[in-house]
Amino acid sequence: MVAYSFKPRFVSCIEAGTKHQTIRAERKGRARHARPGGPVTLLTGPRMKPVLIGRSVCTGVFRIILDFKNGGVRTIAPVSGVSTATTDVAGLDAFARGDGFDDWHDMQMFWMENHGSIQFEGVMIKWRHPFNG
Repeated sequence: MVAYSFKPRFVSCIEAGTKHQTIRAERKGRARHARPGGPVTLLTGPRMKPVLIGRSVCTGVFRIILDFKNGGVRTIAPVSGVSTATTDVAGLDAFARGDGFDDWHDMQMFWMENHGSIQFEGVMIKWRHPFNG
């Protein structure tokens, strides 16, 4: 089973179904991310005493590039390699809301405070809502 832990600010968005994805770094070694159709467990709280938010099913995993300097998101489908770019304000705001933020600016500020980078390459994991918790 693959588990993802979230900061408390995202719990209500996950429970409401407005946050339906997470962006993470590639995992190294034997650890792996969820795979489409596989279970995901969503948690919050300290590592030694996590609190269950819910369990769901992974609906997709995409390579992702976030570019906060130039204002863009690029997702790449794993099998087909089809690339989709979002650069317009409305699209970036919608993308950020799907990740639990108010808008692109809110996401950018969070990213800079927590990761300190203006560009990121990793994976985006999506899940189904509603889920059972």
